[in-house]
Amino acid sequence: MNSCFKAVLLSLSVLALGLAGCSGGGGGPSSGPGAAPAAANMVTGVAATGAPIAGVVYLIDASSTPVTRQTTTASDGSFSFNATGLTPPLPP
Repeated sequence: MNSCFKAVLLSLSVLALGLAGCSGGGGGPSSGPGAAPAAANMVTGVAATGAPIAGVVYLIDASSTPVTRQTTTASDGSFSFNATGLTPPLPP
């Protein structure tokens, strides 16, 4: 074999090995069995009726003396609560 052919063969081998490590997004499925769990103790959502709703969102737990938390929606209507310490079930 001549040295040019060896260099091309070596380059293609290195390229193939490099691309083999890039075959996919990793992590597994985004939902269903084997999916990564959602952020622990977070309640998230979007307030919208065709368009984002700007305002305050409340979260009330199911304890005998209900705990209420509130947050303001972002410009896209999204909101999130840290539900640590709240008693489930929390309303959807």
